[in-house]
Amino acid sequence: MAIVYTFPQIAGADLVANDLLLLSKMDQTGRPTKSVRLEDLATFVVPFVVPSIGGPFLPLTAGSTVPLTGDLYIAPNGVGPSVGSKSIVFRGIDDLGAELDAAKIFTTDSVINPSGQDLFFQTADDAGTLQTGLYIDAFQQIAIAKSPATAQLDVGGSLNIDGIAGFQNRLALVNATNQNQGLRFTHPAGGASGVVNMYYNGVAVGSRFVISRAATGGAEIELESDGDINLNRTGNGGVLIGGLGNYGSDGAAAAAGVPINGLYRNGNDLKIRVT
Repeated sequence: MAIVYTFPQIAGADLVANDLLLLSKMDQTGRPTKSVRLEDLATFVVPFVVPSIGGPFLPLTAGSTVPLTGDLYIAPNGVGPSVGSKSIVFRGIDDLGAELDAAKIFTTDSVINPSGQDLFFQTADDAGTLQTGLYIDAFQQIAIAKSPATAQLDVGGSLNIDGIAGFQNRLALVNATNQNQGLRFTHPAGGASGVVNMYYNGVAVGSRFVISRAATGGAEIELESDGDINLNRTGNGGVLIGGLGNYGSDGAAAAAGVPINGLYRNGNDLKIRVT
């Protein structure tokens, strides 16, 4: 007599940790059968079976309750020498509903010999193309929005610092030949009257260093290459002061708006208003 059992199929999503599996030893007489819970079977499968056969080691649904229990290793991207790593790729969906590579992290062989690795952090731009946003080379030089790095910190665009920036050595402005390339101080209120620009100006005769209050330039203080100093005017010749009114007395200067200790002309003389 034979007894035939049939069982309905069950979906993986319907399994629970304490479900029992029936196991039979097919190589023994009588084929003894025992049962094991799924969660107990996992204690055998993970440390013994998975490392020997390879396969998906990461949980398909991860999270704070299903953390990785070891380091995450990314294999080299080919055989050596001089190759980087495979990538960690983050998938996303754009505004049109298309799935794309949203971000990628990987290494390459260092561009600076003899060895080392450069690390790339990339994100997708508006066209869906991955662009390098952060780059760290083998010598810990960091580039932002560009690569490779040409300094310890290399920024490929504007830089905004909310706090205090300290420079232990010096601040060098390279090729700052107009007010838009120089050093600019802007009052929080903004506007032309709140701006000071300092830049090297070699366009006119000689070379000069200009401090300008106006947002679009204009000479407020110029230090000429020959030692001349221009105040509120452009030109050459000793110390030049422009924009001074010509008044016959302190009283007339005061009436015109010259403040106490302010300068004004009195004919060919330079006066300081004291009353």
